[in-house]
Amino acid sequence: MIERAIELADQIDYYCSKEKDLKLDSLSEQDWAELEKICNFLKSFTDATKAAEGHAHAIDRTLPIMDFLLSKFEAAQIEYADDAFMAPCIDAGWAKLDAYYTLTERSSAYVGAIVLSPHRKWHYFDTAWEEHPEWIESNKTAVEDLWKSRYAPVAKSAESSAQSLVEKPLAKNSCLAWEDEHEDSELPTLFDEYQNYISAPRIKVKDVRRWWLEDTQQTLYPNLSKMALDLLSIPAMSAEPERLFSDTKITLQDRRNRLGIDIIEAIECIKSWSKTHNLAWVDDAELVLDTAIIGEGEQKGTSNIIPDITSNR
Repeated sequence: MIERAIELADQIDYYCSKEKDLKLDSLSEQDWAELEKICNFLKSFTDATKAAEGHAHAIDRTLPIMDFLLSKFEAAQIEYADDAFMAPCIDAGWAKLDAYYTLTERSSAYVGAIVLSPHRKWHYFDTAWEEHPEWIESNKTAVEDLWKSRYAPVAKSAESSAQSLVEKPLAKNSCLAWEDEHEDSELPTLFDEYQNYISAPRIKVKDVRRWWLEDTQQTLYPNLSKMALDLLSIPAMSAEPERLFSDTKITLQDRRNRLGIDIIEAIECIKSWSKTHNLAWVDDAELVLDTAIIGEGEQKGTSNIIPDITSNR
């Protein structure tokens, strides 16, 4: 709105000068100059908003975007240090954003999502928080605690799982038995997926969530991949979830006021999956069979005639 007003500044001034009731609301040259400063500064917020919107962006973008905006505030504090109008505005904005930044400490999900992005890991914080090493150490502890408390397998099951990878079946001949006896008995028995992932080199990927769903990661990090997908499924903004929620009003019409929550969930899932081409449609033979089953259920008066399509999600 401000940008459009600046483009039409001459027309707005002319209109205000012709209307007697608007003369007191006319903007001076100084007012227009201050509006232009505000507009130029807020362009960074427009870019930040666009960088976070949509279903493709997850919570791993939150802290980098806030770091980007904080850098803009800090640069503006230097640029407008002697500006009586802009200086207090910049300071107030920085204080508010810093307060929100501090609130992210309540959850390790923000940092964990970045760490579980294979192109970033802890390298991002080593650079962004270079002047605050204590932040890095405290967050490393928090993320590792999240991993150990909710996702890491218990020591007993992890040990047996690791041993199953290195144990060989008992040899039936003396030569193989001799080899088994002389194998290294000090092989590690506990495989820590998180530490192995952190120590691996960073790699550039186009889609982080798709990378974690690949067979390689699912096999190498069966538990860590669950943590990654849980964190990276949190959207960076609430706009997309709100849009999906509002979309249900199209489904819930007056003639469908008796739909159960399970059916509504199934319908919304199908709608979402079909839009992203992530739905495997059944062939004609299966469709005919399902239709016959549903028709038979309707004749018998059974209520549960639609299969639970969300059970395998």
